[in-house]
Amino acid sequence: MSYKIAIATSDGKNVDQHFGSAKIFEVFQAEGTEFSLAEKRRTNADNTDSKTQGCCSEGGCGNGDGQKCGAPNEKSDVVELLDDCRCIVCTKMGGSIQKQFERKAITVFEVELPISEVLTKITTYYNNIDRRKLQAQRSFS
Repeated sequence: MSYKIAIATSDGKNVDQHFGSAKIFEVFQAEGTEFSLAEKRRTNADNTDSKTQGCCSEGGCGNGDGQKCGAPNEKSDVVELLDDCRCIVCTKMGGSIQKQFERKAITVFEVELPISEVLTKITTYYNNIDRRKLQAQRSFS
């Protein structure tokens, strides 16, 4: 089963960006436990727009309604940019943005590791899940 993994990175080597601060997401194509860089997706955020930020930065989002940044009813442009991915990897993510991904059945991993290590762990994890699903389907057939 082929799928995409989006990683918030500033240097292309490490997961080192908070979701709301990331200007680039490297998107990897994965099949089984193999993976390769497919593309880089640039956010249009200058980190002042609460819809793309998805977290409270210094001074908050300034939306004036007393709610936290990325309020649950706001739709994030960055969530839409990454909605074809099976999972998102970043150092941290605000709760309301995480809920938007959950509604789309997209998993979020908050880690701070080298990209190669993260990809190896995630592809192994999903490969095991996919293999078990396939075995279960075959046993019911």
